[in-house]
Amino acid sequence: MPSLSRFHGIVIYMYYKEPHLKPHFQATYSGQEVSVYIQDLSLAAGKVGKAGFNKKAWKLVAEWAGLHQEELMEAWEARSRHDPLPEIDPLP
Repeated sequence: MPSLSRFHGIVIYMYYKEPHLKPHFQATYSGQEVSVYIQDLSLAAGKVGKAGFNKKAWKLVAEWAGLHQEELMEAWEARSRHDPLPEIDPLP
């Protein structure tokens, strides 16, 4: 699974073998995972909160994704062509 960015213990990545789905990315933190639609930054899979993805980590993911939506779409297009994924700057 190609990693796009890493920050504050969060890993952001995209799978290559999901051509039928809307553009999205995955985020992992402390053993939990969510999938996030790039267009509106809503959850595609997973849950936030109790027994799910950490709420503070989710806020960081949403902040990061909001800053990098255009780059995320470019990464999705690269992924669709099976090109190497770009690295996207982390949150400070």
